[in-house]
Amino acid sequence: MDRSCCEKNAADAGSVAELRAALEKCRLELSEKDGVIADLRSRLELQEGVSRDLELQLGKFRAVLKPFTEQLAHNLRLSAGCQDQSSLPAAGARLKRLAISAEPVDVRLEHTPAKKVPKDDT
Repeated sequence: MDRSCCEKNAADAGSVAELRAALEKCRLELSEKDGVIADLRSRLELQEGVSRDLELQLGKFRAVLKPFTEQLAHNLRLSAGCQDQSSLPAAGARLKRLAISAEPVDVRLEHTPAKKVPKDDT
């Protein structure tokens, strides 16, 4: 009877060692995963910071662009001679007579003569 008890204790000792090894393996995996999670969180914080900065810049551009387009619309209405408020387009409506010029904007290109190409019959 003494012998079976020793064999049982030896078997338990082997399974305890296996359990400890498995536990250590799980702890290592968890620490690796914790490292990955920490890395992903830091990346997320960085990207959120970049996103906040871009949103701030976009807000600044919108703040400048909106008054500019409103002033442009006002000037177009004045130049068209429609000072009556009833004839003004509704907010958000498309403005008429808004075009892009094909003329050069750069001062240096203003005085540059256009290249003339003769037409051939051939």
